[in-house]
Amino acid sequence: MDAIVAFEPADDFLTRHSIDGGREIIALLPGSRKQELQQLLPVMAAVARKYPEKIFALSVIQNLPRQLYDIALREPNVVAVVEDNYNLLSNARAAIVTSGTATLETALLKVPQVVIYRTSKLNYAIGKHFVKVDFISLVNLIINRGVVKELIQDEVTEEAVHQELELIMTNANRAGDIARGYQELYDILSDENASANTAKEIYSLLTS
Repeated sequence: MDAIVAFEPADDFLTRHSIDGGREIIALLPGSRKQELQQLLPVMAAVARKYPEKIFALSVIQNLPRQLYDIALREPNVVAVVEDNYNLLSNARAAIVTSGTATLETALLKVPQVVIYRTSKLNYAIGKHFVKVDFISLVNLIINRGVVKELIQDEVTEEAVHQELELIMTNANRAGDIARGYQELYDILSDENASANTAKEIYSLLTS
C-alpha cells in the first residue's frame, strides 16, 4: 500500500516498451513461478488471439528464462514488459492476473481484473484439504466477498477467461461493482503507514 501511494506513473512508458498508444492495453500478469507460467500462459495467449485489435502487455520477470514466455510472445499483439508492473497497470484497460500479490496491486491501481490460478492436481488436492478459505485472491479475502472473478484449476479455460474479460470491459454494471469493491478495499488499507500498522496488528494478535 505504501508503494502504491508513493508511485507516480512514467510519461515514457509506452515509448520505452514500443507500445502503440492508440490501442487498448490488456495487462497479463502470469506470476513469478515457472509452474505458473507453464500452466497459465497458454490460456492467456489463446485469449489474446481473440482480440487482435488490442495490445496484450505481458509482465516478464528478468531472472526467469525468456523461453518460458515464448508461447505468449509469439502472438503478434503480445509485447513483453520487463518488471514494470505499476506502469503497466496504470496504462491497462483490464488485466488477467495470476492469484498472488499482483491481484491486490491491480485492485489498488483500479484496473478491472480476472483472477486465475492452476497448479498440479496433487498440489491442489493437498492445498484444498488443509487450507479452508472461501476465496484465493487477496482482493476477495480482504473484502470477504467475490469482488473479482476467480477461475481455479479446471475453470481456467480460454472460453471462461474470455467471457469474464469481455464482461468487465463492456458491462457497466459489472465494472461498477468492481470499482465499488476496489474503493472499499482502498478505504480499508489506506492509512499513513501500512507497514507499521501491519506490524502492530501482528504484535497484538501474538500477545492477545
